[in-house]
Amino acid sequence: MPGRGTAPRQAPLAETHRRHGLPCREHTLHTDLNQDNFIITPDDRTDVDWAFVSRGAARVELAFLIPWLLKAGHTPPEAERWTSQIPSWVQAPTGHIDRFASVFAAQGRTATQTRKDAWVKLHADLVEHWNDHRHQKAP
Repeated sequence: MPGRGTAPRQAPLAETHRRHGLPCREHTLHTDLNQDNFIITPDDRTDVDWAFVSRGAARVELAFLIPWLLKAGHTPPEAERWTSQIPSWVQAPTGHIDRFASVFAAQGRTATQTRKDAWVKLHADLVEHWNDHRHQKAP
């Protein structure tokens, strides 16, 4: 199992994309970009926790980043403006991002039924907030 300091391995995200009718291009994805997974030491050595590494479309990395941007205080439109600086996000069909947001939110709802960690609930709420924005629902 990958962990801090180990090389990435392939995981089943590509198959999940195919199951939900989303196209998948094979890029290495971290899928959990947040301040706790990157450690930069005083001597400029960088350690990266690759626990959730996967393969998939590059825009998926940005979708996984959105909840962390929301947690940092950005609104969904602000987070998407930031992701719109990256070509893979801009080139993605809107329907694919909408579908990913829906599946991501459903996964979060499922996770909160079996896990009681506070961060799981917070993350699920943030993803749901983004999904509501994608589908123009009032929070």
